[in-house]
Amino acid sequence: MAQTEIKPLLVLVVGMTDRIGGLETFLMSYCEPLFGRGIHFDFLCRFPVCSFQDRIEEMGGRVFHICRRSRNPVRFYREILTFFREHGQEYDVIWDNECMMNDLTPLQLAKRSGIPCRIYHSHNAANTAVGIKGKLQGMLHRLHRRYADRYVTDFWACSESAAQWGCPARVTKRKLYRIIRNAMNIDPFGYKPEVRRRVRQELDLGDAYVVGFVGQLTSAKNAGFLLDAFSIFLHSNPDAALVLAGDGVERTRLEEQAKRLELEERVHFLGACDRIPELLQALDLFAMPSKTEGLGIAAVEAQISGLDCILSDRFPLEVCFRNNVVFLSIDNAQDWAKAMEKTRHHGHSRTDGRDDAQRAGYDIKTQLGLVETLWRAKNDSEISGVQISI
Repeated sequence: MAQTEIKPLLVLVVGMTDRIGGLETFLMSYCEPLFGRGIHFDFLCRFPVCSFQDRIEEMGGRVFHICRRSRNPVRFYREILTFFREHGQEYDVIWDNECMMNDLTPLQLAKRSGIPCRIYHSHNAANTAVGIKGKLQGMLHRLHRRYADRYVTDFWACSESAAQWGCPARVTKRKLYRIIRNAMNIDPFGYKPEVRRRVRQELDLGDAYVVGFVGQLTSAKNAGFLLDAFSIFLHSNPDAALVLAGDGVERTRLEEQAKRLELEERVHFLGACDRIPELLQALDLFAMPSKTEGLGIAAVEAQISGLDCILSDRFPLEVCFRNNVVFLSIDNAQDWAKAMEKTRHHGHSRTDGRDDAQRAGYDIKTQLGLVETLWRAKNDSEISGVQISI
């Protein structure tokens, strides 16, 4: 008996930036394995450089670049209108991944182009932009959120707090959204003592007690606060070291702060790093004082690797799936230094966290099937003329 041929799906992904961070890594975690399951991904990028572009193109995906609206509104609208006029009718799904809803243009044009499945995926829980620009973006977010369901067929979020931030009130009240875990291939993050020894030797960390941070060096991630806390911790722990993996607009300022605090010999700025699973093995403690987080995929990865974690209380509670996580406010660096001290001397013994991550829904193997099913169900219902809620 002949097997039924699975209809290929063409998905347009919006939200990839020019810097590798949690969102970008999340997108590739889902897209790469689905490329081989009859789903094709193209990316609409608002930056001249797109993260992972080489890997996307190797898989057969296309990357379309358009101008950012904040840089040149006239050019932005001209380029995005041209893109949807030429390509919009090709897609079955638009998957718009955003930290805030300050620009509905891709979803509006997707509806006009007849794309049947239009997903808004919320990845943050608050406005991280600052100054006049931040106030304007926040105003637009609140305005657009009110009527987003005119254009969005499906609301997704990485956590409950991200859903409350990103979805219209009538959607959250009726629970008409779906939590899609920031799942990943958990195997590379499992604790491996032999990798720990090798990476510590490569980084010349010796027997230091190593505190680690993974994230973009932006105001929202608040790495400057961590430098202050580490400086205090270092007074009673002179063998300690701090490793910061990531890059961003605040890197120069943070390097200057480290010099002022006389931390140059104890702080390692690694820049953008594509070896996070290995790096986590080399750490003793993971610390992240973010001002806001939709979920915090780096904290998930740290728990899988067995690390004790100190996180700001701005993380959603569902990020925690092990008993080695402490949440603290970001009001007082002294409190963080004390928590580091306590964790060093009374922390948990390090154990592999892959089983716990799988039970919590962070294993990409289980989540991929869910996402594919949702997309195909939506398109099948549109083809048959029957609307279903997913």
